[in-house]
Amino acid sequence: MPRNANVSITPNGAAALSDGAVNVCRVQNASGYPVTLQATLANTAPTSRSGGVTLPAGATLAADLPLAALFPGIGSGALFLWGFSDLTGDVSVSHE
Repeated sequence: MPRNANVSITPNGAAALSDGAVNVCRVQNASGYPVTLQATLANTAPTSRSGGVTLPAGATLAADLPLAALFPGIGSGALFLWGFSDLTGDVSVSHE
C-alpha cells in the first residue's frame, strides 16, 4: 500500500516506517539526531538495532536504492522497514 507521511519514532522500540513490504523507500530524517533503520522479512518489529543503518539528522535515504542492497543479510525482494531513535522525532517516508 502506498505511503507518503511523517512517522513519529519514539525511544520505546521500533516504529514501522513502511506500510507493508516494499522494495524501495524514501526516508528523510526530519529530527535533529540520528535514526537507525532496520529491515525484516516479516511484519514483526526487530528487537535490536544490530546490523541497522544510521541515517544522520537531516539526511535522506533515496528511493533508488533497493532495501535488499542496503540490508543484504536480511534477504532479497520486498522488506518491512523500521526506525529506532534515542529521542522522539519524525521521519518523512514515501513509497509505492
